[in-house]
Amino acid sequence: PICRRRRGCTDPYRGRYILDDADTLTPYRGITPKSLVDSGFTAETLDFFEVGVDAENLRITYPIRNIYGELVGISGRAIGDAVPRYKIYKQELTRQRPELRVPEDYSIEDVKKATMWNFHTVYAALISSPAPEPLVITEGFKACMWTWQSGYKQAVALIGSYLSDRQAELLARLAAPVLLFLDNNEAGTVGTDKAAFILHRYGVPFRIARYPDEREQPDALEPEELNHALNHNLDYYTWRTT
Repeated sequence: PICRRRRGCTDPYRGRYILDDADTLTPYRGITPKSLVDSGFTAETLDFFEVGVDAENLRITYPIRNIYGELVGISGRAIGDAVPRYKIYKQELTRQRPELRVPEDYSIEDVKKATMWNFHTVYAALISSPAPEPLVITEGFKACMWTWQSGYKQAVALIGSYLSDRQAELLARLAAPVLLFLDNNEAGTVGTDKAAFILHRYGVPFRIARYPDEREQPDALEPEELNHALNHNLDYYTWRTT
């Protein structure tokens, strides 16, 4: 169930898995990830998305917030060739900060399925607008940040591999059109297919960005190419048969 602005309605996901915001983020803030700067990301972008560095575990950190802005997780991307590439912290938080209380029922899978990265910054504007602008859905943190930096401020990223029912419910509640901008590779094609199916099932209007060539991620495109990909979007049938 999801709250649909009825009096007395509550959202069962609110208040779930809340971490201590200040204590959790403090160790990772204030160090600029050089690899992201070298890739073209500005200080403004990295600051907006609260990107930091976990020097002990050699990971770039990305805070994850629910739609209310509450901190519900931290994902760390490996610096170098460490495996796994992305990992949502749990044991790392309690080991490094013994005073931090991670809820006993903390579920990484629930965190991945319950919201989308950066959704809290666009949610209020979208739900209050009578004619909301399209919401761009990307597949990763860098893709979302690059889309945002290129001028599309209503950009979010999937945290898991695929769009979930919970995420589709949130999109249906917004009544905002969606632009799918997942990766331009086999996994991204599968993800786009699955997202298209579930968005159609929930009645969410959507179109699909058109990559200019074989490059695989939005952050591999120049800003003008990214704009072209989003502005020359395709309906599902055309995308599938092209």
